[in-house]
Amino acid sequence: MATALTVTPTGRENNTLSLIDADSEGNYFNNTGREILYVQSNWTDPLTLTIETTATVDGQAVADKIFTIPVNGQCVFGPFPVETYNDANQRVNITPESADMKLAVLRV
Repeated sequence: MATALTVTPTGRENNTLSLIDADSEGNYFNNTGREILYVQSNWTDPLTLTIETTATVDGQAVADKIFTIPVNGQCVFGPFPVETYNDANQRVNITPESADMKLAVLRV
């Protein structure tokens, strides 16, 4: 079962970014269209991260976004337009290749 990611609000206060281990069975977060996904890898090989799309164009599904996280890399993705990425529960679904990633979600 996929694991929820807590969305951390940003602002002018000191907000602590809490990284959690990716779940190899999947992760998700509630999406308003203002969220940014931070990914950190401490692995010795590049890893992939798939972000599910739910949109269709002319009856054809839009391909999921697949990203490569470099060796010991840090990447930032988003924001995620709700009409393209949200599922029926207003969530973005992520499938990491490995639990050897750390994830955080920020709302801007």
